[in-house]
Order: sequence, then C-alpha cells, then structure tokens
Amino acid sequence: MRDRLRAHGHRVITPALPGRGDIGEDRSWIGHDDNVAAVLAALDADGAGPVVLAGHSLGGAVISQVADQRPDRAAHLVCCAAFVLEDGESAGDVMPEQMRTAISELAAPAPTGRSRCPGSCGARALSRPPASS
Repeated sequence: MRDRLRAHGHRVITPALPGRGDIGEDRSWIGHDDNVAAVLAALDADGAGPVVLAGHSLGGAVISQVADQRPDRAAHLVCCAAFVLEDGESAGDVMPEQMRTAISELAAPAPTGRSRCPGSCGARALSRPPASS
C-alpha cells in the first residue's frame, strides 16, 4: 500500500509499531496504548500538517485513539477491514467468542516465557482503550 501511494505522489509515514520486529521478541508487554503512542510519536516527529490516518484490523482502533488525542493532526480516517469501536469498547468486546478464546490461548506465555502470538495480538492489545473525553 505504501509504495502504491508513493507512486501516486503521496507522502507516506509508516510508523514502526511495537512488536513488529524479531519474531522471537517478547511481546507480552505490548498493548493498545503502546501502538497509539508509537503513531503519536511518529506524527510529532514528522511535524507536517494534518494527515490521513489509515488502519487495518486493530489499526482501526489505534487510529481512532490517535485522532481523539490529536484532532488537529487527523484530516481523515481510513479503516480497511478494521475494528471501529464505540467509546469504552474493546476489540475483544466485538469479537466472536471463538476468536477471543484462540487469541487468549496464543497470548499465554510459552514455556520459554515469551508470547506465542505474532504481532501484538495479546490480551493487552485487546483491552479497552480509554474513553474519549
């Protein structure tokens, strides 16, 4: 997506989110707020005018919180097959029970003490974001 947007002349910022590096990395500490903070830090470092925020899957919940915290920086939100949550709602609240169970099992520490779950799909990532004020 990034390359296609750039090919059409758009300036694209793709912040590195926590836990998207080494597959062996301990990801059990990563939660929704950590992803929001990473995007906010990228926006602050960029310093340009308002941006279009795009989010896929749990990224929809992330960009919603970013827009709530920096409304002057968010021109538009684009949600692609994303969670779009009500204030105080978590991704876990809108998932089918089977999916919540599977993610909880994946998020449980392996015998090595590290999460089995790729990315930040652990329990903290599915917890409730703070309600907007």
